[in-house]
Amino acid sequence: MLGLRWGDIDVAKWQLRIERALHYDETLPRGERYVIGPVKGGRPRTITFDATCEHLLQAWRRELPGLLTGDGNVTPLHGLRSGDPVFPSRPRRAATQSGLPSRFQRVQKLYREAHPTQDLPTLNVHELRHTHASLLFEAGQSVKVVQERLGHASAQVTLDTGSAGDDRHST
Repeated sequence: MLGLRWGDIDVAKWQLRIERALHYDETLPRGERYVIGPVKGGRPRTITFDATCEHLLQAWRRELPGLLTGDGNVTPLHGLRSGDPVFPSRPRRAATQSGLPSRFQRVQKLYREAHPTQDLPTLNVHELRHTHASLLFEAGQSVKVVQERLGHASAQVTLDTGSAGDDRHST
């Protein structure tokens, strides 16, 4: 998610290209250890999304410049560019893998408080991948489609992920 750029998204085709990921490199000086690099396994992939995702991305793209105007990176003159991150770090703060989970947990908490009658599991960011795999299998997708979507090197990894997700998240 943190490596995704606006230029990676083709809203007209309902596709996004996953080419980069955030990595931690402990050989670099403190404060510079999080770097954007190739995806794990070095195999970029293109995935499709639906109309709901399109709507959410379009709304986020409209809202984001207003949230970033104060940090000097976005101005009303040029707005968001194709090389800009879809999920940028906060002003004067580097993107980190540890920052994402805490934000995600906060959003889940706020959602549960706003919708107290809904019984939703508490998930971490990585468990979303497992849940996604399980839902794809439940919808009848083939192992090959799920494998490509998740970027797994083998079908066995995908099957293990999907069955683990089924055990935890089935209702």
